[in-house]
Amino acid sequence: MDGKISDFLLKVRQSCRTVNIDSCLSDNEIPSSVKFILSTSVTALLSVNEGTKPDDLPVSLVDKLSLLLDYVWEELNTGVWSEVSEEWRYVYYLTSLLKCLARLQETSGLSGVEDAVRDCDMGLIMGAPCPAETGVPRDILSTMAWDLSKILRESKEENLNENDDYIPETKRPKLDLDIQSNIKRIVNPSVCHFVSSHVDTCTPVVIGGLVDQWPAFNLWSVSYMEDMIGCRTVPIELGSKYTDDTWTQRLMTVRQFVSDYIRNQDNGIGYLAQHQLFNQIPQLLGDVIIPDYCYHQGDDVDVNIWFGPSGTVSPLHTDPKNNLFAQVTGSKYIRLYAPSQTALLYPHSSGITTNTSRVDLSNPDHIAYPRFSSAVYSETVLLPGELLFIPSGYWHYVRSLSTCISVSCWFD
Repeated sequence: MDGKISDFLLKVRQSCRTVNIDSCLSDNEIPSSVKFILSTSVTALLSVNEGTKPDDLPVSLVDKLSLLLDYVWEELNTGVWSEVSEEWRYVYYLTSLLKCLARLQETSGLSGVEDAVRDCDMGLIMGAPCPAETGVPRDILSTMAWDLSKILRESKEENLNENDDYIPETKRPKLDLDIQSNIKRIVNPSVCHFVSSHVDTCTPVVIGGLVDQWPAFNLWSVSYMEDMIGCRTVPIELGSKYTDDTWTQRLMTVRQFVSDYIRNQDNGIGYLAQHQLFNQIPQLLGDVIIPDYCYHQGDDVDVNIWFGPSGTVSPLHTDPKNNLFAQVTGSKYIRLYAPSQTALLYPHSSGITTNTSRVDLSNPDHIAYPRFSSAVYSETVLLPGELLFIPSGYWHYVRSLSTCISVSCWFD
């Protein structure tokens, strides 16, 4: 494995041989002490020759960069995220890159590589790719994390998932609803037909004949995710739904998530959701064929993955964009309400959840929300290989009936 790491380090140094951090960090935003640490670290880590030994590096460079990341973390988490300076995110991204390289120079063995992958993932999650003029390739961290993950996979002496893809029978209550699948189903319509009959008229529809042609349909499973991205760090939502008071998020590896919340269902509900995993691991996007329907008005398509056990819930809410929701594995119950029903759905009146209903569909309080029972809805169970079109502004409630992997494609 040491030879593979040496080749990896050489490849990264060659990709970053013209790094110039001053071009993206202004003097009035980033303290000179931060820029000094970055500059000296770039010199130490990206200018070393092939075959450099750990002893040749400055002492405790990993520790120094860890302290810098802690400092930048405080800057990123002070105030409102949308108002955080992009330059601080550049610093976090670049520092994560440097810490990964320092770790690989100073340590050996699988644990060092696993920690280096986490360094990359934290940079991808919290940081932002540096501008082109810095000489740092825009995709450098995602490429590094993927290459290191491959080294880990090839170095494992045994397949952690060689037995089977067994998932225990859920111990959670079944969805107690008399389901009437009353959303129209069609097969592989033309773009013209889809736009004129469904986008322009805001009419939901279930589409077959597309998702079952994706590579993901035959590849993706719990074991596949463990094997391919098990060492990757992602944010996991903990709790049945985001409207619960106990709902929170925690960073963990995909392997830990699968072990704690999918293969073992005694720890509550964990959900990989509302995270742009394809931006973090773009190689996974090669398993997905984004439907042509998404591009009828432009190229701006937001693609996200939803991976979790039976019982995960997306409360009744609405989104500002059209959504093509693809069911790759497992099945989900989905209920839809047209925008005309909004007054009967009791949305929150303030805060960040004004797009979310106060009604708990799994146990509606008809005394507190008397008009809700009059709301007209449509519903279906979305099966593997099916695609559901949810028009913008439509209220939708989603509950997984089994372990599921889904993909959403938001478009205008």
